[in-house]
Amino acid sequence: MEELPKILYKYRVWIDEKDDNLFSFSENENKIIFKKKEFFDKKRCLTEKEIYFSSPKNFNDPFDCSIPIKIDYENKIGMILNYILIDNRSTVSLEEKIKEGMDNYEKEFPEITKDEHVKENEKKQKNKWDNQFGIFSLSKNKSNILMWSHYSYNHKGFCIGYDSDSLNGKFKEAYPIFIEEVSYTKNFPFLDSTRTKTEKLIIEVLTTKSIDWIYEEEFRAILIGGNRANLNEQERCFKLPISAFKEIIFGCEMSEPHKEEIKEVLRKGKFEVDLYQAKMKKRSFGLDFKQIDY
Repeated sequence: MEELPKILYKYRVWIDEKDDNLFSFSENENKIIFKKKEFFDKKRCLTEKEIYFSSPKNFNDPFDCSIPIKIDYENKIGMILNYILIDNRSTVSLEEKIKEGMDNYEKEFPEITKDEHVKENEKKQKNKWDNQFGIFSLSKNKSNILMWSHYSYNHKGFCIGYDSDSLNGKFKEAYPIFIEEVSYTKNFPFLDSTRTKTEKLIIEVLTTKSIDWIYEEEFRAILIGGNRANLNEQERCFKLPISAFKEIIFGCEMSEPHKEEIKEVLRKGKFEVDLYQAKMKKRSFGLDFKQIDY
């Protein structure tokens, strides 16, 4: 991983009940209300200084965190030998150790077909990623036009710049959370549990994406739930110290009422951030950022 950037960015939306044009899709009323609430809750990133570690099952890429890990079910002898090697009981004969090793293998891998083994393992693995891990996605790039379009409501939203050192310090005091850079690949990865350490496998599954997403230049803060069967909503939510906030950037199409609303939040919350207005470059595809007062 490259050196952690000093500031990492999160693209956001800021809407209110008048923004009905954001929900112009054919759905029933309850789903529209739920979608509005989801967006309203995102205001808490400033009003409550919160961040949320999402389950991978909520991502917009179905391949994300879904890379299967190959388990060599045919390496029965190797697994039994490993069991024997870690069994240091001198009073037990080799024959007895081999029998116990075979019994343990059969318990772990019952006699079903190889395909069923693979399918069942992949299902359990995906369920573990979804329930026991949380991801807070960030980018090292505040100037990406596509990111502003996709994640900040067509440049009508805003962007928060978080101090990566402050994030790291807060995370280490609370839960096992690590910031890792996402890697992008053209070919679907092959992950082999017999050749790679478990901790490296986990990182690869959670941080490997298709080359199509390389424009995001993503870093991920990864929350590890450990042995808990399921991270609940409260455990996925963190309140940050005000020192973690370094920049706020208004999108080039953000409305004046929304800008004023955010400025008021910054004043009331006693934020000490640099506030910028994004502007379209006049003779090229890009953005300039002008610092403004609040």
